[in-house]
Amino acid sequence: TFVLSDGSGAYQITLYAQKPNGAYGVADSLTINATIADPLKPFLIPNYYVNFNANSAITKQAAFICNGKINELQKVEAVYNWFIKNVKYDTALAASVPKGYAPNLEKLMVNKKGICFDYASGMTAMLRSQGVPTNMGFGYAGQAYHAWISVYVQGKGWVDNVIYFDGVNWIRMDPTFAATSNNSSTFQKYVGTGSNYKDMFQY
Repeated sequence: TFVLSDGSGAYQITLYAQKPNGAYGVADSLTINATIADPLKPFLIPNYYVNFNANSAITKQAAFICNGKINELQKVEAVYNWFIKNVKYDTALAASVPKGYAPNLEKLMVNKKGICFDYASGMTAMLRSQGVPTNMGFGYAGQAYHAWISVYVQGKGWVDNVIYFDGVNWIRMDPTFAATSNNSSTFQKYVGTGSNYKDMFQY
């Protein structure tokens, strides 16, 4: 499933076919006009890049760590802290990411390691399963191809791009960077207002 995450409006759907030489070309294309009744719904359900269900290990882990959390902020903090403490960055995978790579969240929960795509997908799955609208952004952080998340909080709206919550204040921070830097001031300064982030896709 690919959700219409940009809300109501025109969407172009393109089908690519692989040629004998291995390259891909456009086989067909269609433009549709969509009316989205609930703009938050796409950010609460699974899709191809955020693949989970009620029986997934990641869903069960989210239920465990969010047990007793009464609002979105507490759930975001719990999920964020679990990820940066329990999931290690996979430098070997990062050096040779296969073409068409998509996160396997069952594998992530077993191996407890991954790249930025896995961090963002895993956090998104956990929070969506807990009823927190979460957007996985994909694009560039500086010159690096990267993935991150945003969450929707009632009364606050979208908290964009990157998240670190110290219990009182929101500081912009990225789960991948946080896990590999112990929330160092250098990375916090780099992330800053989020201006280094260039959003290309939303899932």
